[in-house]
Amino acid sequence: MRFTFFEGPVSSGGRPAVIIKITASDGTVGWGESVPIPRWGGETAEGALACLRNYLVPVLKGQDALDMEHIHALMGKEIANGFTTSYPITKAGLDIALHDLIGNAQGKNIAEIWGLKTPDEMVLSWTLNPMNPTTALEMAPKLADSGVAVLEGAVHPHCLSGFQDLRKQGALPIIMDEGCMSPTDVSEFIKLKMLDGIAMKPSRCGGLISAKAQIELLNREGLVFLGSGLTDPDISLAASLILFGAFGLNRPAALNGPQFLGASVLKQPFVVNGGKVKIPKGPGLGIEVDEEKVRDLSARTWRG
Repeated sequence: MRFTFFEGPVSSGGRPAVIIKITASDGTVGWGESVPIPRWGGETAEGALACLRNYLVPVLKGQDALDMEHIHALMGKEIANGFTTSYPITKAGLDIALHDLIGNAQGKNIAEIWGLKTPDEMVLSWTLNPMNPTTALEMAPKLADSGVAVLEGAVHPHCLSGFQDLRKQGALPIIMDEGCMSPTDVSEFIKLKMLDGIAMKPSRCGGLISAKAQIELLNREGLVFLGSGLTDPDISLAASLILFGAFGLNRPAALNGPQFLGASVLKQPFVVNGGKVKIPKGPGLGIEVDEEKVRDLSARTWRG
């Protein structure tokens, strides 16, 4: 199906993704996925590959896969952060792969590693593409009168005063999205009274370590989180389902990969049934990647 962010001379062939496989010295494997979209997050598939091959992979080889804090510190040192996390989408793929590896090594689902449980399934929402939006301050009261629950990403993430004005108006709870990359960002935005919650995308904010910390911060502050994924494919989708399920997401999740994508690299692909999808329960991400499907999909689509 049509999705605005995919349209253009390069990305029109499908949803770009970089699949990462990490193998530990004892043979344990972890799978991750970086999901760059240049017209959304500013990272390209080619840039993600270059970042991985030339910078992150060399410094991570030989490190202790169980020491996630040290690994994230190494990534942050090698690709220095600016105002917020640099190359967060690329780094998220490594973070997810390492979580999967740790879970496989311990025989535990990622939620179980956190000491949490997930429900059996998650209710999904659907995404619409409005083509002619008017100003957010004008529309917010009208949307509230129409029964809309929240207003997400109404202004550009750099427009801090715009978020403050919307929240002060009070017509709808104001949800930030792209501007929230790290727990530090979220903490500052809360102090500036810019938001009532976040539309959480683990693939956007550096992975599960960062996403989990942001949700925990929101919970402490009595704010809300929404589940989102912007058409995340199989591996990243599994990570989001586990995270949102573990932290009790109580609204439908905008995990639209099954809505827009026509291919899968899993031996047992996700299936949406009655607007719901099952949350993986096995070790790690609870999924089994079919490497033959990965090779076939890459051969048919990659233009690098």
